[in-house]
Amino acid sequence: MGLVQVIESYGVELRRSGKELVGLCPFHDDRHPSFSVSFEKEKWHCFGCQAGGDIVTFVMRIENIDYKSALKMLGREQPPKPPKPRPKLNGQKTPCLGSMPCCVTLTSAFGLPKNSNGKKK
Repeated sequence: MGLVQVIESYGVELRRSGKELVGLCPFHDDRHPSFSVSFEKEKWHCFGCQAGGDIVTFVMRIENIDYKSALKMLGREQPPKPPKPRPKLNGQKTPCLGSMPCCVTLTSAFGLPKNSNGKKK
């Protein structure tokens, strides 16, 4: 069972809004939809009460139980796996190929020195 199904099983009506689902927050008196669920991230957040988290924290909060009990209730013995981090090269967020036309143009335009593989030093 996924995050959306678990949230809806507690009576929260969700409707599509762009890439996400929105609805009334089950944790406070909400008159306008401030509760948001992200498909991509498998996370939820309320912009009204600032609560948020994943499937386990939702169950913990709505049932008022601890982490281990929430895992058991969801039928899991292990916590959900976090998303895989994107590869990083030399502390950069995205790899730079150095020899790409945009890199060559930028390095030469600003007079930046290059090393032997075409990347700036």
